[in-house]
Formats: sequence, structure tokens, C-alpha cells
Amino acid sequence: MCMRRDTISFITGLFIVAATGLFFTGTAHALGELVLSPTRVIFDKHTRTASVSMVNAGNETKTYRIQFVERRMTPKGGFVEVKKAQPGELFSSKMIRFSPRQVTLQPGQAQSVRLMLRKPANLANGEYRSHMLFRAIPKANTRSVDKISGENKAIAIQLTPIIGISIPIIVRHGPVTANVTIQKLRYFKQNSQVLFEIKRDGLASVYGDLTIHFKDQAGKTRILRKVNGLAVYAPNASRRMSIPVKAPAGIKIPNGTLSIRYKQTEEAGGRLIAQQSVKIP
Repeated sequence: MCMRRDTISFITGLFIVAATGLFFTGTAHALGELVLSPTRVIFDKHTRTASVSMVNAGNETKTYRIQFVERRMTPKGGFVEVKKAQPGELFSSKMIRFSPRQVTLQPGQAQSVRLMLRKPANLANGEYRSHMLFRAIPKANTRSVDKISGENKAIAIQLTPIIGISIPIIVRHGPVTANVTIQKLRYFKQNSQVLFEIKRDGLASVYGDLTIHFKDQAGKTRILRKVNGLAVYAPNASRRMSIPVKAPAGIKIPNGTLSIRYKQTEEAGGRLIAQQSVKIP
């Protein structure tokens, strides 16, 4: 069958990019022309309602569909779709009502999505997490088959990506805490990589900003790298990290002490979560 450019086009593809788990700074996620704030929502014993602000920062009117999805964090920090819950995985989506479910925004226009928590009776203590997905719905570019003439009538298939961004919606019920340590810290000189593992236990996830320091033999300390918005979600027991670093001018690595500080974001209070150091000969 001949495929012609002037034939009908159908939307047949769906591609979703999950932003959750990437490294973001500040209090807003931005993907393409959609800006969301805040980057995460936590319902605790004092919170029953919340809202997420959507802003169309582009130059065209866009329509976004909003829904809950279930995602699992991998040991390296990526995300996969959850089809069946594993032991310890608790989801918040059935406890959250939200409105609206679809939004059309003109350039520069903002819209708030309202969330309300309704806990069931006899809810077990723990942290419940689902992800709210905001998908941009593309405009369909179609023409009627009846308007196509000629012997080489055909149907062309066009894959149109649907871009999405998701944020975690967390419900914490009862005593929910976490213990965190940084282990297996080491430096690979060959490719200038800092490797370590964040170990977590308890019912709560952890989220914060991480800074890598290096102190040379003269006692001078410099920051090699900052990573903001780093999470380890329950029930994961650990997250393996490999972060490239570059020494500032006048600093030679190794021959010094490598240190990592992992703390809450400034908005959450800035409390130290965990730290670790290792001497590099």
C-alpha cells in the first residue's frame, strides 16, 4: 500500500515521561510548558486538604488530563509502573478525591487542582503513596477519508507523543519515621565518580538535598557537587548512587577526605538526615 503525505493522520501512540524522581531545584516542577507547584504533597495528621497549582508557561492553549498512577522506585532511583503491589507497598490514590480532572489553560493561565483526604476506618499505620500524573493532550490532526481522492488512497499513521509529569501524593498515618545511613562511600579516580548507598528503614520515605564535600590535606574544604530533591521512597530499603564530580581549580583528588551531607530541604526545616566521610589516600 502506498503511503502518501496528504492522506489522513491518526494519533496512535502514547508516550509518558515521568518527572518524579529526577533532580529538581526549588518548589516547582517544569516539563515543557507546564509548571507545577508544589513538587510533592504530604498529608499528615494535621492536613486534610491541599492544592497543586498548574501554570501554562507556553504560547499555545493546552489541555491537560489529570489522573493517579502507581509507581515503584527502583534501587537506582528510576520508576516503573506498578501492576501488582509488593509487600510493604501502600497506595494513597483511593483515599484522595480531586477536582478538576481535565483542565484547558490559555498561555499564562493558572489553575488549582484541589485535593481532599478521606481516610477509611481502621487504616493501618504507615506511609501511603501514589503519583498524580498531568498529561498534555495533543490536538488531533485528522481529515475525513471521504475527502481523499485518487487511486493511491491510503492511511498514514502518525505517532504523536503525549508528555506527562507526575508528582508524589503521600499520606502518613500514625507514627511514621525513618532511619537513614550512608554506606559504601568511595571514589573512582578513573571516571571521577562518587559512589555510595543510602540505606533506609522504617515506615517513612526520605527526601532532601545532598552535598558532596572534599577536604584537602591542607584542611581546605570545597563543595564538589550538589544534588537537590533526592528521595528514597518506602518500602525501598536502599538507593544506589553514582555521581560524577569535578574538582575546583587548585584542588587535587584524591589525597584528602570525601564527605557527604544529606539533609531536609530548607522548606522542610533543613534538618540533617545522614552524613558520611571517607579518607582517600
